[in-house]
Amino acid sequence: MKICRSVAELEKYLQNCSTSSIGFVPTMGALHNGH
Repeated sequence: MKICRSVAELEKYLQNCSTSSIGFVPTMGALHNGH
């Protein structure tokens, strides 16, 4: 799991990503083991 804390961080990660499919889990900043 990759946690991106900013749009810039996500954009940089996606540029180097080797897959064409990703998942998105909106946590509103409250990431815990249930996610």
